[in-house]
Amino acid sequence: MTIDNFVNILPHSASDLESLLACAKRLKSEPQAFDRPLSGYTVGMILQKPSMRTRVSFEVGLNRLGGHLIQLSPTDIGFGTREPLSDMMGVLSRYCNALILRVKQHADLLACLQHSSIPIINGLSDESHPCQALADIMTVLECKSQDAKIVYVGDGNNVCQSLIDICSVLTLNLTVITPEGHAPKHGRSATITHDMAACSGADVLYTDVWMSMGQDAVSLTAFKPYQINTAIMQTAHPNAIVMHCLPAVRGEEITASVLTGSQSVVFQQAENRMYAQQAIMIMLMRRSLWKQWY
Repeated sequence: MTIDNFVNILPHSASDLESLLACAKRLKSEPQAFDRPLSGYTVGMILQKPSMRTRVSFEVGLNRLGGHLIQLSPTDIGFGTREPLSDMMGVLSRYCNALILRVKQHADLLACLQHSSIPIINGLSDESHPCQALADIMTVLECKSQDAKIVYVGDGNNVCQSLIDICSVLTLNLTVITPEGHAPKHGRSATITHDMAACSGADVLYTDVWMSMGQDAVSLTAFKPYQINTAIMQTAHPNAIVMHCLPAVRGEEITASVLTGSQSVVFQQAENRMYAQQAIMIMLMRRSLWKQWY
């Protein structure tokens, strides 16, 4: 295991990701087996974008592992304005054991990475959302088999791109359905199409908001045929599950009845963010312990 940061999915091997998933699964099923492995560790968090799930899942998860999280307001610390990022990272690297960044521009994340001597975790950027992807696959494998047909419907955004990346590394069956002009930058091993007929027989139907946080307003007309609703559910496998990384816009990318219906696992998916991120934090900050386990 040679992971120094958790910024994107693709630098990591299938073995690395499988170890993280195994640890997350055990953290969920046997929390008592972990004796506060991050006691005495401090993690800083900088959120340029509003967040509920990212902040709470990291803070509660770290607290349960014995660690302490400090939230740093970008305004208070003058992120990228009051002093160079190199100076900010030089200081934070002396105070904290790791840093979580949720940024508007992926380039800022990479700039911080260049000047950091502590692990950095990507809590979201405009290009990728690797923590979400790990929790997504944890959820899929809790509910379905390794060969499940996963279908993502909507914008080829950061969530979609990280899902593509993790499915590519783990050789999972993923189809991505987007309106024309909204396909992801890199399809990798996924099947990319504009045809909603590809939802047929899906074991997993996954969608996200049509316009991601921080994006300029776009015409939603092209997205209207790409809604997860009762009619689409009837084309999927009868036991298909529905996923959404939340927050959702009911009546746009998904109907309220499907989002809150019996096949929805969106809250299980949100819960799994905490366990996936706990595993990431242990792996990054307790290397010797991690090597003993995996």
